Amino acid sequence: MNFKYFTAVLLALGSGKALAQIPYKPYFQQRVDHTIQVALDDKTHILSGTMKMHYTNNSPDTLEYIYMHLYPNAYSVDNSAFSKQAVENRSTAHYLSKKADWGYIDSLSFEQDGMSAKIVMTQDVDIIRVLLPQPILPGGSSELTTPFRVKIPRTFSRLGHEGNSYQVSQWFPKPAVYDKNGWHPMPYLDQGEFYSEYGSYDVSITLPENYVVMATGNLQTESEVNWLDEKVKQAIVDSFKSTVKGKIPSSEKKKTIRYTEDNIHDFAWFADKRWLVRKDTVAVPGSDLVSTVYVAYSPASHKSWGSSVQATKDAIKLYSEKVGPYPYRTVKVVEGALSAGGGMEYPTVTVISPGNGAMNDMVIIHEVGHNWFYGILGSNERMHPWMDEGINSFYEKVVVDTATNQKKNPLEDLQSRSYALTMATRQSMAIGLPSAEYTNPAYGIDVYGKAPAYLKWLQEYMGPDHFDTAMKAYFETWKFKHPQPEDFAAMFQKHSTKSLDWFFTTGLHSDKPVNYAIKGIRNTAAGKLVRIKNKTGFEAPVAIQVDSSAQLYWTEPFKGTTTLMVPGNFKEAHIASFIPDYYLPDNTNKRSFAVKAFGSLSQSVQNKLFIAPALGYNVYDRFMLGLSFHNVQLPERSFQYFLAPMYSFKANTVVGTGVISKAFYPNSELFREIDLNLEGKRFSYSRTFLEDYDNPRQQYLKIAPELRFVFKKPSPRSPLNQYLSLKGYYIQEGRFAYDQVDSNVYHPRKDGYNAALYGRIKYELEHNRTFNPYSFSAEVQAGETFAKVSATANLKIDYFYKKKAIYLRAFGGKMFHFNTDPIENSRYSFAATYSGWNDYLYDQTFAGRNMSNTLAAQQIYIKDGGMKVPTLMYANPIGISNDWMAAFNIKVDLPVGLPVQLFADFLTIADAKNVNPEGSKWLYDAGISFKVLNFADVYIPVLMSKEYQDYKTSVLGKNSFFKTIAFKFDLDKIYWPRMQREPLGM
Repeated sequence: MNFKYFTAVLLALGSGKALAQIPYKPYFQQRVDHTIQVALDDKTHILSGTMKMHYTNNSPDTLEYIYMHLYPNAYSVDNSAFSKQAVENRSTAHYLSKKADWGYIDSLSFEQDGMSAKIVMTQDVDIIRVLLPQPILPGGSSELTTPFRVKIPRTFSRLGHEGNSYQVSQWFPKPAVYDKNGWHPMPYLDQGEFYSEYGSYDVSITLPENYVVMATGNLQTESEVNWLDEKVKQAIVDSFKSTVKGKIPSSEKKKTIRYTEDNIHDFAWFADKRWLVRKDTVAVPGSDLVSTVYVAYSPASHKSWGSSVQATKDAIKLYSEKVGPYPYRTVKVVEGALSAGGGMEYPTVTVISPGNGAMNDMVIIHEVGHNWFYGILGSNERMHPWMDEGINSFYEKVVVDTATNQKKNPLEDLQSRSYALTMATRQSMAIGLPSAEYTNPAYGIDVYGKAPAYLKWLQEYMGPDHFDTAMKAYFETWKFKHPQPEDFAAMFQKHSTKSLDWFFTTGLHSDKPVNYAIKGIRNTAAGKLVRIKNKTGFEAPVAIQVDSSAQLYWTEPFKGTTTLMVPGNFKEAHIASFIPDYYLPDNTNKRSFAVKAFGSLSQSVQNKLFIAPALGYNVYDRFMLGLSFHNVQLPERSFQYFLAPMYSFKANTVVGTGVISKAFYPNSELFREIDLNLEGKRFSYSRTFLEDYDNPRQQYLKIAPELRFVFKKPSPRSPLNQYLSLKGYYIQEGRFAYDQVDSNVYHPRKDGYNAALYGRIKYELEHNRTFNPYSFSAEVQAGETFAKVSATANLKIDYFYKKKAIYLRAFGGKMFHFNTDPIENSRYSFAATYSGWNDYLYDQTFAGRNMSNTLAAQQIYIKDGGMKVPTLMYANPIGISNDWMAAFNIKVDLPVGLPVQLFADFLTIADAKNVNPEGSKWLYDAGISFKVLNFADVYIPVLMSKEYQDYKTSVLGKNSFFKTIAFKFDLDKIYWPRMQREPLGM
């Protein structure tokens, strides 16, 4: 659709100008009638068929060709639009599958009225252009025929099979829509649906006779109707007996069943030998029609499908009442393998994936509702997903809230306000985008969550009666047609007494977060004047309520600040709860504060402080116990804190950690987010080891302010992330003094602190593509006497066997000295094996930070050289350099089912031959590693350079094999100032 034209139409509507002033191409709609015969070979999963298509050209144009969709071919290669998008969305099942599991369509031979028609391929494997030997004139019609053969793929998306359970959709050659905007050829996508021509379907299906088939339309085969009626009588226990014994053999005898329907734009069918069938009828409100309801599902799913018939009837009744009468004689819901969400809709039949549990009825209602949006109202789903998924999700909630048998979902508050999660972090996307432009999370959150919330906003602004009237008029005017957004807007503007420009011109196309604030109330002679601030970023109206009254008081659409006169005497004014405002605490003039235990997923107007137990351990403090005080929640706050003071039972002092963060979201072309963070830590880090003496523990204190810049992505779907961090460090380290108590005995005591200041600048680049992701970082660290420059690069090379990969890492660094004796800077040197002793900035978490000969001393961190053999019992550990260092590390997943890897590390340093004890220019180690958890690894060195081997035998001695086993934790890779983003993948 031409956006400038759309905007012009809406502006004209809003200003009252005549539409005749705007260039306009009259609406027309093609008609395509299909007759299909198809046979299923369930041994080879092959469909063989013929198709006859009667095409009526109602356009003012002569058609010399027709674009045809061959959607099974989306599964025929690993670089189709479908496969590329799926991989971008981290769905790799098809890409990594065996070619024997792929699908395709072939054996095509198009004829037009008996004349051979040429096929021209396009850049998409699932789109062809059929050149017509006889152009179809305006008002004319023609008949196209072709045989076809379809290899049904394993279920990767919609069309597919799992064993002998078949989901046959998007399966036959199908013409693209031709409308006033031209042809709409569109490759098959998993994230993104369809746009098809209306007409009639007459489909005959041949397959083994013990398959239950549910399909679009009306079953015309009387014997099959009778057989299904007998299946309906089958008890659940009998069905279990027929399925628990394993695979059900297919009948040698075949049957042919026939389905017909008119005024539909697609045809799908589903077949399974295991299904339990249930049947009922429903009287359609607003018409004399009584529709037959079928549901079919595996007996094993009976618990979640027990109320599926009633859920289907609820949907038919309530959608018919709210939108318009259901026009078809049947409605069917089946359980089937599906990888494209919880369910998928087709005219009169919908498939629901297994595993929805208590949510199954809600999914059924949603999918049955698609018979209206886009079954009857055939909008372009690919270009305008809000017109089907958004509107349908709006009515799904209406039906679920109205139907008496529907239970409230305990997570409904979080799910219905899921848009607040991305609004809070400025990752929300406009609801008026094409499907393919959304990120995978945003497609679910914004199309299914934010769009219905915006429609609720519109409904309340218009008034429910006006909204309902407009929707019913929209239904009656555009049923079995192709409405565009401007048609929806025109119909709703026609039935509104207010201008709706704010919604259709701006709201649909804005990614700005919605946020209103009550700024105060002032008494006047006429009433109370409520001052409201619109922080949203676009002009829109808001409704307020006072005290507990249900009365709504609306502003006009506004930006900035406005006032609203409200009569009467009241104490509290608050933003109406249906306004899709992501930040609720400023929605009322009465700010409230609450203290809660642990945390909460509910959203409210209260500012909350959460208190939870805090527990810690390290070898110096031993067990630590305390309380955490935080406001970490969903959606996240721009100002966030987490403070965890604890008491060390061994050091007998207060320790703990904390972080305070303020996020800013500038209107910038360069940065998406700027975070101002303050991190603090205090723990014990050192002790003495005198026998028969209460050895004191020393503590460190870290205070680290940080300014962190998050760069804007090239596009929302880009996997590229870039960060720039400017961080300062104030570090205090406790020191010991020793008092002589005997001629040869000295007792340690605490003797104040040494303090130091450091600075760090770090740039990070992450390219998180699904296959072969890479990252790069460069940083500068500086203290009073030194500076270090280093760079690290990482590359994961997938080798496509059970998600296994090769991991490469390269490091290089150079150190500069500001004093005359570089030896004084040994603490800051580059380390071959990075241990707690090397972490002078205290950025990592170590159980025994300065231990040298216990299990805790075997903890390492992959930094600097990345070697895996700590040599902390040497005064100068192997591989330390205060000049320059270069290292290369490799890990290889073994092609087995266990998380086992081989690793090898290689390192060289300045003047290596003179520095290394054995004069080696290169140090190396190699061995086996195990991934214990997602954030924990264990390394077992097997091969190592002579320097390490000598350390192992001469220093470690007995049990040296176990003492060289190293382990690491990656807890510090979490961005703790915004810790809730990690589990959400944000």
